[in-house]
Amino acid sequence: MTLTFSELDSGNDGTDTDGFTTVNDVAFIANRTYVVMVANRSGSPTTPDTIATTSAGFSFAEVLNNVNSTTQVSMWRATPSSNVTDTLDITWPGQELRITWSIVEIQGSEGTSGNNGSDAFGNTGSSDDSATPAAITLDFASDADDGAIGYSGFSAGDIVPTEETGWTAGSVEAVESVTGFAQFRDGNDDFGVSWTNSSSATAHIAAVVKDAGSGAPAVENAPMLGANF
Repeated sequence: MTLTFSELDSGNDGTDTDGFTTVNDVAFIANRTYVVMVANRSGSPTTPDTIATTSAGFSFAEVLNNVNSTTQVSMWRATPSSNVTDTLDITWPGQELRITWSIVEIQGSEGTSGNNGSDAFGNTGSSDDSATPAAITLDFASDADDGAIGYSGFSAGDIVPTEETGWTAGSVEAVESVTGFAQFRDGNDDFGVSWTNSSSATAHIAAVVKDAGSGAPAVENAPMLGANF
């Protein structure tokens, strides 16, 4: 089965705050996997406390995060059990100075069951490399149908990033002293990113996305060897 990645929304906010609401409504479809990726900057950046739909609906669970000095990136997952159209609330334990985000829908993944889409994800990785290019080696467990998704956060607002060969670039969001960059891939290629202009504190994350066909196929109506009828 083919994995399909669709970036549904992205944005940024330069307000000093411990919580904010994304601007645009997003249509979340039942039993599809959704990923929220966030870059945030402050003197001591922290991981969001929660990411959830603004009205009663569902919340996201953290996949991984990575902090490098004043820049942090994190990835969150969810698989709603019913259709919901809503904005998202993202909250932190303290004030964050600058933030960017990307919301991605994945079709064809294994993540239609499990804890908030946990079945959809395999190996994860991170990098603090602030010198271009940066790379993350991912373990695809020898499944050629799996894909991957990643996000980079840069400590400058004038970064021009370029996706890894074979990957699809998502949004580039920038606000003052932070740039966030999303990319994804249907296939087994490790994460990589290059960029122009300088970023002193850069953080990258990536995760394997499991195809729904991963694993051995089920055998149905197999003949009974040696049976007499």
